Amino acid sequence: MNEKRMALDPIPPLPAHAELNLPIQIVHETPVNTEPEEVEVIEPIDNLLLGTKERS
Repeated sequence: MNEKRMALDPIPPLPAHAELNLPIQIVHETPVNTEPEEVEVIEPIDNLLLGTKERS
């Protein structure tokens, strides 16, 4: 992959982890609860976009 980087013009800098000879860090996060505790139902407003045209 470094050969492909070197072939570019201009040559982009190495990633920070590569400059320091460090492995790529992978973040392991705890799973997030995506189930909502409360559900809010929002009713659509009829003629929302047509409201200004009907006034004239």
